[in-house]
Amino acid sequence: FSYDNWNVEPIPYGLDYDHMDISRLYGQIKNIRNAPGETSLELSEITLKEKCGLKVENLTTSFVINDSLMYFDEVFLKTSKTTLKCPELSFQYHDFGDLRDFVNAVNLTADIEPSRIDLIDVSYFVPSLKNMDRRLKLEGKMHGRINEFELDDMYIGLSGATFFSGSA
Repeated sequence: FSYDNWNVEPIPYGLDYDHMDISRLYGQIKNIRNAPGETSLELSEITLKEKCGLKVENLTTSFVINDSLMYFDEVFLKTSKTTLKCPELSFQYHDFGDLRDFVNAVNLTADIEPSRIDLIDVSYFVPSLKNMDRRLKLEGKMHGRINEFELDDMYIGLSGATFFSGSA
């Protein structure tokens, strides 16, 4: 699957929503529902590789998307270094154009069960993290834009000696 918007220059690093190239796409998609303005489906054991370098080994979730919301239920995401478990994950935006400015324009709500997140994987969505080769341990709830989010009963661990535990 490839998509190119020739009216927009490619970005040098990260997931480029205007120039996507997904290969090695496998898995199950079921219960597809397409109503005016909204699409929902269930993904099971999806694997893929995107040209930016992102390689998904397993994505399983129920998914709803409309003009201002992406909602994921019972998310399990596995890459070579990331394992994310979220009973609930959503992204709210004014329109799809906000995804180009993900850090500043998209509101995130997440309920995260104990997970390990590799910052290289995150850097495909937040290019400023490109050279941060670190893994985080996460557990808790977060909401808000990436550049200004709030945490509830959250644990973020970078190492045994460097961690945050609490609400902020």
